[in-house]
Amino acid sequence: MLGSNKGICYGCRKSGHLLEDCKQKRRCPRCGKGYVKWMQVVKVLKTKGRLFFRCSEDECTYFKWDNDQPSEEFVEGQSSSVGLDKSVGKEINEDLPNMFKMLASLSEKKDVEISLNLTIRKGQGKEHDLDS
Repeated sequence: MLGSNKGICYGCRKSGHLLEDCKQKRRCPRCGKGYVKWMQVVKVLKTKGRLFFRCSEDECTYFKWDNDQPSEEFVEGQSSSVGLDKSVGKEINEDLPNMFKMLASLSEKKDVEISLNLTIRKGQGKEHDLDS
């Protein structure tokens, strides 16, 4: 992980160019003078490997954790819910284990806490075992 910020653009985290030449660079929302740098924690801390944003101007105090990846994670206070069609049957038995594996992996990789409330009902709102 050491050196994970070297040799890449701080604007888009791709190699081949630097922040000065990046087409995706954006001005700092706090000071307006510098550009937002997209960095990765390299110190041996609980947050090692986590991505964050900071201003390129040393005097500016702009800082924000990279939590803007809604397809992979949700920031504190956000949630997601999924409704399933009544025609879904045994597919749930196959999909749930994969979903739990994905959530466990996401929790480890992104250092987030995930809570899940799952209710499965069949018929007139009665709780029912899916195998029957």
